[in-house]
Amino acid sequence: MAGRFTFARRIAGAVGTVAVVLATAAPASADPVTGTVLDDSTPGLNVNVGAEELADLSTGLLGFRLSYGSTLGFYCVEIRTISD
Repeated sequence: MAGRFTFARRIAGAVGTVAVVLATAAPASADPVTGTVLDDSTPGLNVNVGAEELADLSTGLLGFRLSYGSTLGFYCVEIRTISD
């Protein structure tokens, strides 16, 4: 019986150590960057995100040139909604 309690204490200690390490770890961060949206847009695939008018939405692949010269591509989906 004492062996079970020793094992449980070891497990609890390991779990506590992991919890402390995870709680004190620095969150991920990224350096800020600037850029410009490129004028060219490539038509993308159509997506289905719901019923009726949301069943067939078109996407566009846009380019974003970062300040250090790299280009980042991202998809844009325009969803039109009616607001009161």
